[in-house]
This record gives sequence, C-alpha cells and structure tokens, in this order.
Amino acid sequence: MLVSRRFSFAVRPLLVGWLLSVFLASASFAQIVFFPHINQSGNTLLQTTLLDEATVVNDQDDAIVLVTSWLNPGAVLITVPNDDDPNLFYSTADRWSITNGNNRAMPVGSGYHVFAARGLSDTFIHVTNGPNTSGDTTFFTNPLTAVRPDRLVFVTANRSPDGVPGPTDPHPLAVSYSAFADQWTVTHLDDATMPVGQSFNVLVQDLDPDGVTPAFVHEATAGSLSFSITYIDHPQLNNAPGSLLLVSQDVTPPATVNPRRVGILYDVIRRQWGIINQDDTNMPLGARFHVFALPRMFTDGFENGNTDWWSSTTGD
Repeated sequence: MLVSRRFSFAVRPLLVGWLLSVFLASASFAQIVFFPHINQSGNTLLQTTLLDEATVVNDQDDAIVLVTSWLNPGAVLITVPNDDDPNLFYSTADRWSITNGNNRAMPVGSGYHVFAARGLSDTFIHVTNGPNTSGDTTFFTNPLTAVRPDRLVFVTANRSPDGVPGPTDPHPLAVSYSAFADQWTVTHLDDATMPVGQSFNVLVQDLDPDGVTPAFVHEATAGSLSFSITYIDHPQLNNAPGSLLLVSQDVTPPATVNPRRVGILYDVIRRQWGIINQDDTNMPLGARFHVFALPRMFTDGFENGNTDWWSSTTGD
C-alpha cells in the first residue's frame, strides 16, 4: 500500500519537521517525515546545508531522503533561487546533508521540502550499472515501477547510499516511462551521459489527486503559466502556504521537455503554489510534473517558524 492511501498520523511542527508514523496494510511499520528545511548561516557552509531531524534523519544512514528546492521560505515576496542539482550526502556528523552537485555556494534564505522514510515499501535506491544504463538514461528494474505507466515517480540523487560515499550527479533530472522497456527511467535533462555507479533515491505513488496526501500530475497550460512559473490549482493546496510538496519533472511523450532545474514557491498574491524554472527562463506550455503533497493551512504561523504543537488523525 502506498503512503498516500489509508493511514493515521500525529503531526508535531518541529523547527525542522513533522513526524508521520504510518501503519501499512502489510502490517509493517514505517517511519516517515515530511518537513521544511531553511538554509541558514548555522546549518549551511559552502555548497552544503545540513539537515536536522531527530526521528528518521539523524544517525540513520539507511533513511531514504528526497528533496525539492524551495525558493521562498516563509511565503515571502522575494525569492532566493538555487539553480543547482541537489545531491544527498551522509556526513561525518552522522546527519544527512544536501550538496549542490556543481559546487555552487548554497544560498542562505532558500530551502527545501524534505521527505524521508525508513522501512517504507514504496521507496528504493536505484544504482546505475552497464545493463540498466543507456546514454543519458537509466532504467529502473524494481517491480514498483514495472508495467505501471500510471504511477508517479520522484527521485533525488544520492551520493552516499547507506552511508557509503559515491559519485555526485551534477545534472538536472527528469523521469520518463519507456513503453519499450515497460519501466520508468531517470534521464539527464542536459543530455549528459549517465555514469555507472550513480545512486538515486526513489519514491513511488499511485495517482490519487483527491487523497489525504494528494498525488497528481500537473501540466503547464495557458491558464497556469506566468513567465517562468506554472501555478498549481488544487483545492487542498490553494490558500495553504504551510503545505509540503515533492515535485519531479516527467518527460514521457507527448510532454514538453523543460531542460531546466525547477523549484517551488508559494505566491501570496495568487495564494497558490507554483513550479518555477530556477534560471528564470519561461516555463514551456505542456511541461509535465508529478506532485506529491501534504496539504496544510497553518493558522499558528508555522510556515514562519512557529513551533506550537498541533495534531491530526486521518483514516478511511
């Protein structure tokens, strides 16, 4: 069962996170966090920012972490882009960190929406090798993604799977479904050759646009586009600046390929979340994205740093 389906959870807004304890239909127990991270002077140095979440992330080299770049923490009007490729790295401090793949300085004031899990059957680590790699693309071999073009796939490069150092991936990523292989793939949007030995963290979700944690496809249309941004019009995310989103670009034909690094922002004027090209080039009509969200409309100001307790329980 996928995490977007039936579950119960208690949410506590910590400085850096929310804990979701998820009971799956298989009777296994998984720990999940979905939290906002803000790059600040105390957690950011050179090209790296250090995550800090006590339950799943810290001291857990087997955690599977995925991130989406966030340009305006606090829903401010001024954005702080980070036009680089996030790579997860397990540091000597026994903490997961996010490193810019091209070694550009990590900008203070930007941030990430972070999803991390341990023991979740809907996540896996994909490692490239000769048989599963061709040109700029690597093909998954996991049954979660085989013969399932209807599923949604999210990926982040991982420099140290299970805490073991590996190569950096300094390239913008997209997912695509190969009808020939009946399998999902990861592609370098800049056409760079996919190296052998590169690792990717993967989360798979069923399409569930109206679920408690909606998972859906967003396509850039004439009505959603505004220069470099395509706005998401979703009833659970509109007027909800405290929501959390994971986003991956899908270039499966006939989607328009958008060869850019993207991030997310919340527009306080439109009261909608948007997906933005970080280099500020125009977002093309027909660009397609997978979105997985935890909707929340905070009334306690958590999106601006309030850490008061609150909780919610959800089930069928």
